[in-house]
Amino acid sequence: MVEGARQRIRQNQREMEDLFGTKSNAGGATSDGAVQDTAMNGAQVQQLVSLVMAISQQQIDGDAARDLISLAFPLLPVEQIDQMVGKASNFEPATPEPQQMAQVTINE
Repeated sequence: MVEGARQRIRQNQREMEDLFGTKSNAGGATSDGAVQDTAMNGAQVQQLVSLVMAISQQQIDGDAARDLISLAFPLLPVEQIDQMVGKASNFEPATPEPQQMAQVTINE
């Protein structure tokens, strides 16, 4: 059970690295031990995700979002912000296959 949880954490880390182009620090340790000073809380992460989703759905311009993100999250490096905004701007959701409607005949 514990090993399964570790595998899911590693998979989530890889997905975050792919999405944001960075190495995540899920282990919690930094070279200076200041994770608590720089880590985002859940509400901040959710806001960042919401902004990125709004970009991908073309609800907000990438440049405006870039400015908002840099103001709201001043500790995020500009390169990371640019990468997130760029990927979200170019995101195209998978198009589901159209489903054929069944014909129903009603006998009177």
